[in-house]
Amino acid sequence: MIPTSDTQPTVRAYLLTAPNAADTPQLARDHVAYLLLRAELNSLAETARLLVSEVVSNVYVHTAVPSLSVRTIIRPGRAMVAVRDCATHGIQDIRPTVTPSEAVGGRGLRLVESLAAAWGITVHGGLKPSGKTVWFELR
Repeated sequence: MIPTSDTQPTVRAYLLTAPNAADTPQLARDHVAYLLLRAELNSLAETARLLVSEVVSNVYVHTAVPSLSVRTIIRPGRAMVAVRDCATHGIQDIRPTVTPSEAVGGRGLRLVESLAAAWGITVHGGLKPSGKTVWFELR
């Protein structure tokens, strides 16, 4: 369990900023899994690896942004992961879709929807979007 002494808060937040590159999904999933293992949330680590990989891969495949950020907030018994990018196109189209069984991709948000305790998309910037965050919570 996460230490709860005066010097160790029960809520911890981490931020990883990385380039939008082919190796970033692996870097991000390893980062989040390491944080969860260190917090003794071992049962969440593998699901987090899968979902982080899917969400970060979506940024790489569907945007041309230079970088993205992965925020991980750890509380006793749960974790929230939020992937933010500054892409402004196609934000309205982000939702789980029905994918033919023979398709190679297209199941990422369906996995997030089915494996996360909660998830969502936050659009930043109001009427003129300046980016989005796809987040999920594991318990």
